[in-house]
Amino acid sequence: MKKIHITAVLLAALVYFYNTAEPALAKELIFKSGSLDTPAEAYVIRRPTSAATFFGRLQSKDDVDYFSFTADEGTSLKISLDTVKNDGEFNPIMIFFGPELPSPSEDAVIDLGSGNGAIVRRVVADERASFRDKFIFTDFYSGPTIEIELPKTATYGLAVKSPNGKLGRYALNIQGEDKLALADLPEYLYNIIKAIFRMY
Repeated sequence: MKKIHITAVLLAALVYFYNTAEPALAKELIFKSGSLDTPAEAYVIRRPTSAATFFGRLQSKDDVDYFSFTADEGTSLKISLDTVKNDGEFNPIMIFFGPELPSPSEDAVIDLGSGNGAIVRRVVADERASFRDKFIFTDFYSGPTIEIELPKTATYGLAVKSPNGKLGRYALNIQGEDKLALADLPEYLYNIIKAIFRMY
């Protein structure tokens, strides 16, 4: 009987959270595993129109982490890159690339692929603001942001690279206009526990 009561309380808490949380608060938490070193090995973001944060680490001076997603023309996205505060002079570049994007105004530092343009954003140390991520109780520096309405229904790529060879941890945030599905909340809460106890 006690288990039934606990289950009912947990279910009620999930439903309450889902109905009261802002979309940006109910986000998917993803932790790097395996190699993301080439576009072919890119982590595929399943639901770019929901809110998600990917926690990763660049582990060598030549390391690049790649991501990809497919979305429809006109989809509005906000993409930002934050860095862990105590990782010192780690100032990575975020590159968003794909069809019908403009030619980059600076070196994109990666191979964009045939016919792709790119938006390049750098971490600027003097413009960073510090904040605490309330999901994992970690201090971050805020980094560059890209806000875009996608010009074409297509597959797009994201890459994170450290141009000066400094290593460190980052949080790549992607936020669309959709709310996290109720069916995803158990996995979301499990990932919060993983994050709090550094189980990654």
